[in-house]
Amino acid sequence: VSFGGYSGQAYSPAGDKGRFVLPPLFRKAVKDSSDGRVLCLSKHASWNCLVGFGLSRKPELEAQLDREEELAVRLGREFDRDTRSSQLFGFQELPFDDSGAIDWDGYAAVLDHCARPETTNCVFVNGHAGEATALSDAERAEVIRRTRDQIGAGRPLLAGVVPTGIPDALRQAEAARAAGADVAVIFPAEALGGGNASTPAAVRMYELLARELQMPLSHFQFPIASGFGLSTPVLAEIAQIPEVIAVKEGSATLLAYDENRRAIKAASPDTAMLPSNFHWFFAQVALGGDGILSGLASLVPGLLADLWRASEAMDLAAMRAANDRLYPVVRAIYGPAPVIDMHSRMKDGLQMMGVIRNPSPRLPLLPQSDDIREGVRRALIAAEVL
Repeated sequence: VSFGGYSGQAYSPAGDKGRFVLPPLFRKAVKDSSDGRVLCLSKHASWNCLVGFGLSRKPELEAQLDREEELAVRLGREFDRDTRSSQLFGFQELPFDDSGAIDWDGYAAVLDHCARPETTNCVFVNGHAGEATALSDAERAEVIRRTRDQIGAGRPLLAGVVPTGIPDALRQAEAARAAGADVAVIFPAEALGGGNASTPAAVRMYELLARELQMPLSHFQFPIASGFGLSTPVLAEIAQIPEVIAVKEGSATLLAYDENRRAIKAASPDTAMLPSNFHWFFAQVALGGDGILSGLASLVPGLLADLWRASEAMDLAAMRAANDRLYPVVRAIYGPAPVIDMHSRMKDGLQMMGVIRNPSPRLPLLPQSDDIREGVRRALIAAEVL
């Protein structure tokens, strides 16, 4: 059945939320006429209103432009094709999603892209890059189940636990294990801020979690400047808890990384040190580590794998070559403020690479500007992945 268009109200108020939404029938019309969920908006040529349509209108506008030029030639009239083209094509393309629901087909495509055995030994879900704090409990569990089904039973699956306190951490970790996760990656609880990062509070928390859960745990080390980055002595004590098998190290200073790495390895040699400080991947793996754990692997897994393999081979020239390709991507993703938008920029990059169709994040994260997106595009081209 061919697309039949839409007639009716274009925008409607969404209660008292101070915003507007597309009516369901209009959303369907745009989806049916677009390559993905993209609404094109333009000002009406005569009326004081907007015109909305899908991407399928583009060829029609090209044909209209050709017809108008042919008519002008026949009638002997002047015709400025560039000016008329700017009028017809001066619309904005706005990606949208019906309800913010997870695009499971897109998620499967991301796993196909970034979780290949040749680049990735384990998979980490429900972290920052997965917008874990924007997901419901049911959605987090479904992410784990689908990931496990896709990567198989033989590969480690880590799942983020983002708790407000110990009861919440226990509940989330139990749910993650039941859904198929092997390791619970514990984000700092709220009570560990405000100066508590240097006290035994975190050690006691991990001792309780280990005793109650009896499952492998990993600590997510936050930047020191955030107030949630644990001190080196505290990390070393946590690393000695048998259930704690790894530290995702994101202290955000190279000195803290090296001090933490040395102290953790001295206290518990088998505890894995997983660098994730995005501004200096090169320096971290040069100092030493047990593997890179970063959300950037969802976008450019091959570049991080190249850097890691070169460091394992102690090949400085190859490390520099890998880092030179990685550098523009790191700057485009992590450089502009606010840095929390790094994950939205990764989704933009995945769309540009043809992995996903809709890069829109969930609120309170916002879509990126055209300038930011262009920076990502140029970086991916410079890195030779686009």
